Amino acid sequence: MKYRKTGPWMIPTALSLMVCSVFAQVSTNPSVIPTQSKDLVRNAPAPVAFQVQTLVKGLSHPWSLAWLPGGDMLVTEREGRLRRISPDFQLDPRPIEGLPADIVVDGQGGLFDVAVHPDHARNGWVYLAYAQASKDGPRGASATALVRARLQGHRLVDLQNLFAMRPASRGGRHFGGRIAFDRQGHVF
Repeated sequence: MKYRKTGPWMIPTALSLMVCSVFAQVSTNPSVIPTQSKDLVRNAPAPVAFQVQTLVKGLSHPWSLAWLPGGDMLVTEREGRLRRISPDFQLDPRPIEGLPADIVVDGQGGLFDVAVHPDHARNGWVYLAYAQASKDGPRGASATALVRARLQGHRLVDLQNLFAMRPASRGGRHFGGRIAFDRQGHVF
């Protein structure tokens, strides 16, 4: 009897072998858990001791923080506020002014990430990602947006819109909004 070496039967067979391999690994080592990526989650070999210590009180849904060159922290609150915390963990009671007026707080939407440009000491740029109210989409729609501005005292100035996702969507889903810089200072 002749059989073909390749064909549509190979894909299900290969997938079955991969699944069996993962289950065999998990069943022989219960501390290894497969993930959707190629990474494996492993339990710690011994209990890990840690202590939780509250450093700042008075924040509402803090989402992100960035360190300023002088040691202060900028912290975003989902509700659309940017707060400043001193190096000795004192929360300034006054939120930073001058944020975009079109921040939408809906479900998981709001003010997301804050990042300080790698050359902040020279250029003063602070970047913010947030859920932006749609100007041209369906009623109640919003989209992830990225802006930058300079911080002067308690106010953002020179606000520049850099990106806004299109089309906008409705429903307050998680938008994503992480900000990163490469070695040349380009923002992503």
